Amino acid sequence: MAHPTVDISFIDKQIRAKQKLEINGYFKAGKSHAYIVIGHKPLHKRRIVVREFDDSKYNEPQVNFMQATGIAIVWGFMRELLDWYEDNRDWKEGGYFVKE
Repeated sequence: MAHPTVDISFIDKQIRAKQKLEINGYFKAGKSHAYIVIGHKPLHKRRIVVREFDDSKYNEPQVNFMQATGIAIVWGFMRELLDWYEDNRDWKEGGYFVKE
């Protein structure tokens, strides 16, 4: 079974909702979305780049499984992503987590 995709609006909402992230800038060029986080670290550590692709199955642009998972791990919304997969794509691999 192929891994599911994620709506880009979900990723955008999660990035913007994180209280520890203060977004200094947002840029969109073609199918790439870039968020710049305020801080004193080098730019490559404060930049979040999300690449969308069109999937004819869904009405809005999608983010692939690997990129969505990587962003969720680094920026701290993995629980929300797993819940989103289960609720919106009816996808749960293994049973490695329990909702509380």
